[in-house]
Formats: sequence, structure tokens, C-alpha cells
Amino acid sequence: MPAARKKSSDQPNAIAALQLLTRPGRLPTGRLYVLHGSDPFLKRECWLIIRNRLLGEGDPGLQVSEFSGDGVEPRDVFDELNLLPFGGGRRIVLVDNADSFLSTYAQVLLRQLASPRYRGVLVLRTNGWDRRTKLVQHLEKTACVIDCNPPPPRSIAAWLPAWARERYQKKLQPNAVQMLMELVGAEPGRLDQELEKLSVYVGDQAEITAEDVDALVVAGRTRTVWELVNATASGDAATALRILDKLLLAGESAVGIHAAMALQFRRLARAARLILKGTPTPTALREAGVPAFAVQAGVAQLRHIGRVRLLRMYDLLLEADLQLKSSDVDQRQVLERLILTLAAPADAVSSQVLG
Repeated sequence: MPAARKKSSDQPNAIAALQLLTRPGRLPTGRLYVLHGSDPFLKRECWLIIRNRLLGEGDPGLQVSEFSGDGVEPRDVFDELNLLPFGGGRRIVLVDNADSFLSTYAQVLLRQLASPRYRGVLVLRTNGWDRRTKLVQHLEKTACVIDCNPPPPRSIAAWLPAWARERYQKKLQPNAVQMLMELVGAEPGRLDQELEKLSVYVGDQAEITAEDVDALVVAGRTRTVWELVNATASGDAATALRILDKLLLAGESAVGIHAAMALQFRRLARAARLILKGTPTPTALREAGVPAFAVQAGVAQLRHIGRVRLLRMYDLLLEADLQLKSSDVDQRQVLERLILTLAAPADAVSSQVLG
């Protein structure tokens, strides 16, 4: 197994991708950069920061060369690095998908990089990063290494307001951050897409509020997600599973689908607690945040799900969330199990309590 990740304090040239995105000025000037990790959004954005910082007013079409690591040889890369761009400036060479390039030519690259004679700037973009190898150990001492692996949700939630300011010049309210994380999941690329749409939606408004997220992000998914929730909470598992397939085929992430479902089911759970304290059912549903058009259906859904599952709802949703975010799990099966659990008929006692 690859060695454990070292702390950034042990790697003076190491930068976390989220830090670089919000503070591009932290990028050190050098001739060798490595972007490693599995998040395509982070790798793309960090590459653009490197390219734009080094080019200045230069023309990417004249000064930037890109190779695929699957077929290129070191000779081709270093020959390109020594070419002087037409009109001056520095040559920047990107080797993308560089995993096989680094493993196949490790010894050659070690010799070339140990005493670099090239004029340009080399950028390596790779998925894996095995710190047991001599080449990786050398790169960590000599290159600017940027970690582009998916960050933990807490880090993404802290990054999101800074990114809204840096990229879109908007202040993102804390409640809006929480809603986006719940609805979209801890995926920087998808969060950025939603921020872009929100910045256009609010126009000259300086802030993005939870109401804006509810109006744009939630409303954009409400119909399909509500159909999924409605089918599940009404006991129609077959329809719910068909809708789930439709969402997954459309490119929705399992984490995002769960977040949108959880938003609706938590509202039903809150309504159930209000009902048990004596609040009339329609009022409890409205106070819990159930949309007005869905209150009538919500009454039937409460009855179907029943007291036992409603009082356990937070635990059921949390368990599914943790499973979705763990490794080596079939995310579709996690969602299917959640749907089947909630769509199954409630026992008679549970149904009567919230009747």
C-alpha cells in the first residue's frame, strides 16, 4: 500500500488545492509543478492558475504545449521544454495523465531532473502518488506539489465562501453554505457550477442567501426529487426506483440525490415531532418547511411512514450518508436500500399514531 500522506509541514513545497484556489498568490515561482489526485475540477483549476501566473500577458497558443502521458517519451518532453517560444517568453509543458509516464521512465526522469538543464516549466498532472518511489520522493523535495484529492467536507464548507468571493465576488451566507453542502454534496466541481448559476441569478445583489439557494437549486430539483420522495413515502417502491435510475443516468451523483432526499425526509421528521407535541398536522408540515403544494400529500406520507421510522429518520439518513461516503461501496445499492426501507408498509400501531 502507498505510504501514509505526510503533513504539509513536512513538505515545504506542498500546497492543498483549495488553498491555492482561494489564494493564487501563494503559488511559488519554479520550473517544476506536480498536480496529483483524483478530483478533475481541482486539477483543472490549479493548472489554469499555474499557466496564467507563469504566462502573464503571454499567448497560451504560442507558449504552452500539452502531451498525454500514455504515449509520450521523456525525449519529446525535454526537447519541447528547450524550445524558445515564438516572440519570447517561457515555454510551459503539461504532461497530462502522467501516471504511466512517471512509472515507465522513472530512472530516466530521475537523471534528467536531478540536474535540470531545460529552459521551460514542466507541469505533471497525475492521479496516483506513491511516496515509496524514489522519483516521487525526489519530486516532493524539488517540485511544487499540489494535492488535488477530494478534500473532507469540513474543508470544502470552509472553502466555499472564500471561493464565492474570489471567483464570483459574492458573499455566501452561512445558511446558504449549509444548504449547498446538503443538496449538492462535498464535490467542489458541482458546487462551483451551482455558485456560477446563483451568481447570475442574484445579479447585482452582493450576497447569496439561503432563500436564493432554495429558489434556484432546490426549485431546480424539486419536481423530480419530490416525485422520488413522494413515491417512496407513499409505498410505491417500483416507481421510486425507476426515478432513481433516471436521476443516475442523467448524471446526478448518488451523494447529491441522497442530500436532496434527506432535505425532504428531514422535513417530514420535524413535522412528526411537532405533531407529537400537539401541533395540527397541516400546520406542522408547513412549519417544518414542506412546500404548500405538498402539504396534502405530506399528510398521507406521514401516515405511511409511521411513528417508528419517522422518529428514527435522522439515524436512517445518517447511516446512508456515511455509507455513501465510504470507500468500496455500491452507491446505487445504498440508495435502493434506503428507498425500500422507507417504502415498506408501516405496522398498524406506527401508522395510527400519526393518523
